[in-house]
Amino acid sequence: MITTIEFKYGFIYKGVRYAWKNKKLYRLPFERNLRTYRLKEIPQYVFKSTQVYNVQRSKLTINKLKFLTEKVDWNIQTIVEDRCPF
Repeated sequence: MITTIEFKYGFIYKGVRYAWKNKKLYRLPFERNLRTYRLKEIPQYVFKSTQVYNVQRSKLTINKLKFLTEKVDWNIQTIVEDRCPF
């Protein structure tokens, strides 16, 4: 089953699109060097008592991400399999 996810806020960092959905950060699908990367949730963690996200091997704080974030209109189609045999 194919579903469409709409993202209203996001940014581009080092040529890769990132977007916010339900207060979570996602890396959107892209292709680089004949490899494809799928939709991935980026976890938040604490680095030296500061909340950061690891974005393209850079530790970015919430304030930096707020500065980068802008209003976008991106739609991503993903495949969701409801019927799994195991």
